[in-house]
Amino acid sequence: MPSRKKWRSILCINEDQQQLNMQGLVLGSMANLSVYYCNSLHKAVDLMKAVQPDVVLFDSQDNDDIQSILKGLFSEEEMTIPFICLVNTDQYLDLAQVEQQNMLGVIVKPIELLQLPERVLDILEFDLIDLCV
Repeated sequence: MPSRKKWRSILCINEDQQQLNMQGLVLGSMANLSVYYCNSLHKAVDLMKAVQPDVVLFDSQDNDDIQSILKGLFSEEEMTIPFICLVNTDQYLDLAQVEQQNMLGVIVKPIELLQLPERVLDILEFDLIDLCV
């Protein structure tokens, strides 16, 4: 049986500090991931390079230009960290035009906070039971 990647750390990027704290809390406790926090898009690339997380969760805000942000965050050649986007419905339609090889998946908002870990783990091809082994 082929072995699956062990997802151990996640970098949460969200400019809303309160949402960021809550997302990190549920992902750390319910998904058993080490969580890094970033509330500034300007600091995100440097932090990604410094901590080298296994995956990035980018939560876009309603007024964000998702295409420009993703190009800025993930366009560098050495930036191969896989990522998941949290977007609203309008941004989801824009994502169809974005070619990002390292995008693992998209979660469309609104989403119940306590469902976030399961959705992230589903994208990472995990079962919640695997975490208990």
